[in-house]
Amino acid sequence: MKKVSLLLICLILLMAGCSSKEGGGQSKEDEQKYKEDILAYNTFLTNTMDETNVLLNQYNTAIDTMYMENMNANQFGLIVKELIPKSTQIIKSVEKQDYFHNNIYRFHKDYLVYLNSQHQLFLDSMEMANREKVDKSKLRKRYIEIKDSQTTLLNSWGTDL
Repeated sequence: MKKVSLLLICLILLMAGCSSKEGGGQSKEDEQKYKEDILAYNTFLTNTMDETNVLLNQYNTAIDTMYMENMNANQFGLIVKELIPKSTQIIKSVEKQDYFHNNIYRFHKDYLVYLNSQHQLFLDSMEMANREKVDKSKLRKRYIEIKDSQTTLLNSWGTDL
């Protein structure tokens, strides 16, 4: 994730520099403020994405353990129960985050959709665990879809700036 962040920062700075030469309408102060805002959002994105990855890794480990039959539905439910408040907190922090520049709006909205999809996976998993009917295959498939959407989301960061 750290390499991705460094690459994204370089891309953003390069794009910001190119756009200022083309437009010619921004003052140096506006350009500097824009760069600072993008870098601040990138730091925020890196930190929250790292937090979500921790949750997803714990979730994936729990699913793997269920496949190995070393964990039952109740034990799985206890793990997921710990993930839900953490996921809720991440979503709240992202909802409160200013996205500084209009070009970030679409990405920020997509980021919230991604986070809510992940959260819904945890909620659905908890419901299955409560009923003691955990569909490991279905949950594993949704986990993979969420990780795929994470990759797509991260690859889109910076393309519209």
